[in-house]
Amino acid sequence: MKITFATIILGLLSQVCTAQKIYNTDRIAFKITPTSLFNPHVACILPGLEVKINQNISVEFEYGIQYEKLGLAEWNWYKKDWNYHKIKGGVRYNVPLGETASYYFEAEVFTVDQQYYKTDGYVRLANRQAYRFEKSDIERDTRGFCFNYGVTGWFARHFFVEFYCGVGLKWVSIDHELFNESAVDNIPEHEWIIFPPRDQSEGEWSLLHADAGIKVGVSLFKMKAEKGLKL
Repeated sequence: MKITFATIILGLLSQVCTAQKIYNTDRIAFKITPTSLFNPHVACILPGLEVKINQNISVEFEYGIQYEKLGLAEWNWYKKDWNYHKIKGGVRYNVPLGETASYYFEAEVFTVDQQYYKTDGYVRLANRQAYRFEKSDIERDTRGFCFNYGVTGWFARHFFVEFYCGVGLKWVSIDHELFNESAVDNIPEHEWIIFPPRDQSEGEWSLLHADAGIKVGVSLFKMKAEKGLKL
């Protein structure tokens, strides 16, 4: 029993001592987030670039390219000539778990800008007056931040997968430009709609933000400052 216990302790110490040998000693990582294709609000192809400053600190930048074909949420059906993009940036603190895994904490900021129009609808403007319109050009801008926790695992020397989740705050601003509008007393309610579309009102909102997903990627340029960067 003593020998077994000692073996376990030595094994744990060995893992701690070799933690700095984790695969993620590469300087640059290219990645993509497949789960962003199914975002119900702004589905997009989301490639990213992560650059390590040292063994623990890294910065990440992501740019979301519009791909709404899989964003099939009901509130998207009425958006015409829809255009949007997403930008995300963050700073990470990485903690090694062993030779093929690590976890990280990340402080992230993001922005999403949308433009589209709707026809034959209703809106309550910032002055609280309700209108029926034949057409409305809509600008919807979102700014926010998120604190993420993630786990990274390597399944080959340069290839990895990440699982992450996070919470934060976002600020949403919606502006309407109406055409052929007419004032109404109230906006008709539809019993089959539990939550009316947010763009049925004009204004600004502060909201909770939550995010989660999976990233896959490849890393390059091993970090060995004394010998220069190596592939």
